[in-house]
Amino acid sequence: VYTTIPPKDQRLTEDAIKGTLTEPTDPAAALVSISPRTGAIRAMAAIVPNRPRNQFNLVSQARRQPGSTFKTFVLAAAIEMGINPDSTYYDSEPFVYKTHPVGSCEDETWWCVSTYANDYYGWSSIRSATIRSDHTVYAQLTLYVTPERVADVARRMGVRSQLDTGGSVVPSIGLGSVAVSIFTTSRAAVS
Repeated sequence: VYTTIPPKDQRLTEDAIKGTLTEPTDPAAALVSISPRTGAIRAMAAIVPNRPRNQFNLVSQARRQPGSTFKTFVLAAAIEMGINPDSTYYDSEPFVYKTHPVGSCEDETWWCVSTYANDYYGWSSIRSATIRSDHTVYAQLTLYVTPERVADVARRMGVRSQLDTGGSVVPSIGLGSVAVSIFTTSRAAVS
């Protein structure tokens, strides 16, 4: 068996997690360290406090919503289309995408987007919306570049998790709503 994981790096990774999460009630944690130059996995650890015999591998089996990190793929898709982040503007305000003629935000038939802190800035460039991580601007930008193009960019940049929901890519992908695994975004550690 050949691996790209140096035992020292693996021990340091595990020690870092255990040294930070010291209480039995602390949350579980997983970490994968990848060399940006080669794509080789240098460390891969998962710790579940107070459950040393846990059989569920957080690195290879868990899926989590990536949240605003997916805005990177939206921005890359926009730039590929020739959109200039400094000269392209959207309204930073509560945003409603009516997927059905009759519905509401409450029953979730419509996609209703707000910022994390419910703060809005009006007419905003993509650049300033990126700095603020403005969900409402990025929801509109995702719809413009298309969710499918966002998924395509994510795949080309290494995301291997399934990005469609029920056979289609949903607009909320741009805000990181589709669960991914950190393991399936990297190359295999063992060859």
